[in-house]
Amino acid sequence: IGTVAGNLMTKYRLHAFSSDIFLLLETIGAMLVIVGKGQSIEVTPEQLLSLDMTGRVITHVKIPPRSHRYQFVSFKIMPRAQNAHAQVNAAFLYEFDEHQKDVVLSARIVIGGLSGKFVHATETEKFLHMKKIFTNEVLQQALKILEGELIVEEIAGEMKPAYRKKCALGLFYKGLLVLIPKQRLKPWYRSGARDFRKTRPLSKGSEVYDTNPIIWPVNEPMPKVEALVQCAGEAQYCNDLPTQPKEVFCAFVTSDVGTGEIESIDATPALKIPGVLAFFSAKDIPGKNSFLSQRVPAQLFPEEVFVEKTIKYYDQPIGLIVAETEKLANRAALLVKVNYKIDKKKPILTIKDAREREPSRVSLFLIYPARDRGLNVQRVLKGTDEIYAQCAYYMESQTSVSRPSEDGIDVYASTQFLDSYHIALSEVLNIPQNRINITVPRCGGAYGMKITRANHSGAACALVTHLMDRPCRFVMSMQSDFRVTGKRLPCTRDFEVGVSSSGEIQYLEYHLYSDNGYVVSDPISPLQLAPIRNCYDNRRWQYKIFNVITDTASNTYLRSPGSLEAISMTEQIMERISYEIERDPVQVRLNNIEPAYVEVQEMVQTLLRDGEYNKRKEEVDNYNKVNRWKKRGLRVAFMNWPVPILLDYHVLLSVYHGDATVVIHHGGIEMGQGINTKVIQAVAYTLKIPIEKVKCKPPTTSTTPNVFTTGSSRTTQTVCFGAIKCCQILLDRLSAVRDTLNEPTWEVLIEVAFNRGINLQTSYRVTANDQLPYRSGGVALTE
Repeated sequence: IGTVAGNLMTKYRLHAFSSDIFLLLETIGAMLVIVGKGQSIEVTPEQLLSLDMTGRVITHVKIPPRSHRYQFVSFKIMPRAQNAHAQVNAAFLYEFDEHQKDVVLSARIVIGGLSGKFVHATETEKFLHMKKIFTNEVLQQALKILEGELIVEEIAGEMKPAYRKKCALGLFYKGLLVLIPKQRLKPWYRSGARDFRKTRPLSKGSEVYDTNPIIWPVNEPMPKVEALVQCAGEAQYCNDLPTQPKEVFCAFVTSDVGTGEIESIDATPALKIPGVLAFFSAKDIPGKNSFLSQRVPAQLFPEEVFVEKTIKYYDQPIGLIVAETEKLANRAALLVKVNYKIDKKKPILTIKDAREREPSRVSLFLIYPARDRGLNVQRVLKGTDEIYAQCAYYMESQTSVSRPSEDGIDVYASTQFLDSYHIALSEVLNIPQNRINITVPRCGGAYGMKITRANHSGAACALVTHLMDRPCRFVMSMQSDFRVTGKRLPCTRDFEVGVSSSGEIQYLEYHLYSDNGYVVSDPISPLQLAPIRNCYDNRRWQYKIFNVITDTASNTYLRSPGSLEAISMTEQIMERISYEIERDPVQVRLNNIEPAYVEVQEMVQTLLRDGEYNKRKEEVDNYNKVNRWKKRGLRVAFMNWPVPILLDYHVLLSVYHGDATVVIHHGGIEMGQGINTKVIQAVAYTLKIPIEKVKCKPPTTSTTPNVFTTGSSRTTQTVCFGAIKCCQILLDRLSAVRDTLNEPTWEVLIEVAFNRGINLQTSYRVTANDQLPYRSGGVALTE
């Protein structure tokens, strides 16, 4: 794809590929010069698609000169501005009469991204010959002809055919808006011809944070302590560890049916390949066949490492191929033959499927009853909204490295939940936890997807080391990760709301459904309860929260799980109310806000004032009145997030008497959020020493055992609290020594304390009792 000929040959092999180069060359009438065994030939890009290219190569492209009578315009519709192929692309070349400037002498209309069968809109091209194209009558006739000749097919991974067809028609019209002389185009329509690349300024922004020098280095602006090594590519992640002698690689063998039972597994075709060493399945696991232990808080149900009998979802791991290279393992995993007793019943894949076909899969988690009901009901609104599954696109996929050691096994893991990972490996391998040494160097992004899901590949990797006594590395490809691992829980919300003429809610029935996949392993239902109300008065709200089981991978936590779904669904109701009763969306929200949330109301007023809301709202309204196609919008969003209380975190502080430097081991996982920087700042401030004296080391099961997951945006402050407690314990021990010295330096104080036998290592376990519940509010205004 990186060369002109390569791009064209990709189009040659896959006709549905929306090649920009093919589109442009075909539109301008270019000729491709092709050389083979015989005489060279010249063909158009469209003719290339049906040519036998065996033994032939494209040597160059001939681009014909065009006179000033020709006008060209092209478009590319893509999901993002860079590094994306077109969903639909289109190019138009018109030859106009020199004397009658709107009469078309010839037209070339090429549209891509519709199907592998469509290239030229030949019927439309014929119709436009000698027509005055900038008249509404010709436009409407041309659109009708074009709509009839477009061939649009379903293409995997692309937008629906209905959208792509509508988009193609729109681009034809937009092309005419671009080409029509400006004096003939009414101002009402001109925004449809605007090229945003030329008219829209560069994005810019600023962030302002308050800081207090009195408490520096706490809240002192500074680079993250790992910033330089990360930017230099020197920060070590699990897969950066050097390979070891006899190290092996592995890959999951996954099911290719959605539901059914395994009758037999034949790994012989894979094992015949030189370099493929072993195949392991459920029968080879010495301990429990589950990567989720019920001895860990909030993990209620087991999940199989490998399927024993019944397939729960498509791509569920059945076994593991072990090979000498990663590439070989991935290749061999596809060769394992599995025979199934297929369940002919159609699988349940969505919340809608479950509610309509198997209501028994829907279970009520909780009812929150209304405490009041208003009588001033002027409008009743109903609706259903959905949030679909979402993959986590982290820079480091699920990764684990395991090595035999003299006392058991050493593991380097990319996980957010060290304790869960530790227990899972112990139970799967059936060996004591004190024989498993786990280190988490850092995570290359996680977003919640490495809380419980990391256990799966980690258990498989450790199993290989345990059974073969060889180092093993398991780096799941992004494709494999997307297939095997669950996603953000899809959600559906039904509502019925009665409102007054001002938009004040009189009653609200709110039903929220979450798709957990085949088992309720990582439920977000408990996390939805408090955020549903957001910052609004919920006395008149009755909401029910449901769990749904489907025949898909167990879905999991992903970036603000539960609260994102709940708050966004509630905000959508507020938007719907304001739209239906034609009231300002800000005022509708303020009419429903919880009176006790004074800080949110104050933030709203500050935002409206500083953001010049009323002035900008008037400007937006005036702009939209005079522009048919391009519109401006102005929207607000309110948020009130109840910060959860987490469980145990262990912090260990050590001071070296030789130079009085400090080392912190804590149970939080560094995954880009800068947790170590904040811990260092807190310790340096509390001990009154330079930040250069303090370092954080990666968490291990030896130094920080039994720690809860890093998540919910509270781990950093919780670990900082534990670090401060450690400092205070140390300072209490040092106070007796300090009193005998005359304003000693930190180095002198530590050396004297060491000589007097003072313990220079402290630890603290942060529990729920150390944490106070609180709310975090926010408001946003965007145009």
